[in-house]
Amino acid sequence: MKLGNVLFLEDKPFIALDMEQILKSFGASSVTSFDRRAELGHTDTSHTTALHVPSIGLVISGDGVYNNTHLYLAECDEAARAGWLHALDIIESLEPKAVVAGHGVLDPDSSPRHIAETRQYLQDFAATIPVTKTVMEFYEKMLCLYPNRVNPGSLWAAAKAVKPS
Repeated sequence: MKLGNVLFLEDKPFIALDMEQILKSFGASSVTSFDRRAELGHTDTSHTTALHVPSIGLVISGDGVYNNTHLYLAECDEAARAGWLHALDIIESLEPKAVVAGHGVLDPDSSPRHIAETRQYLQDFAATIPVTKTVMEFYEKMLCLYPNRVNPGSLWAAAKAVKPS
């Protein structure tokens, strides 16, 4: 069922984004302004793609960049996290003026600083693994580093993955 721009899948709301509307909000004249697709590789999932609109300096990052939310790392080993860091390098190399994050807060901004913040989170996550012993210690240390990020459930799942009982 669809109500406005909200789809209901299995009785759960899912926001349907109108790409033309998004592009116009950033100053692009039409969907045909897409100049290229950036293959990112692995981020929080395999085969991540971003859309780059060079004419307005926009990157729609897919799962590559997060905006003030805990990253989904429950299925990311060290190699996958390295792949994600490489994906952030690709996004950064596009020199965007605005980055639409794939995951984030309900009222997001589109600052390119979220690239660096996502990178720092990944680095802090990796640095926290060897200096903690338990799931709870890992979780609490990351929460101390990132107390204001939303979705601590993602962090808890990641903590359980890197610190199995």
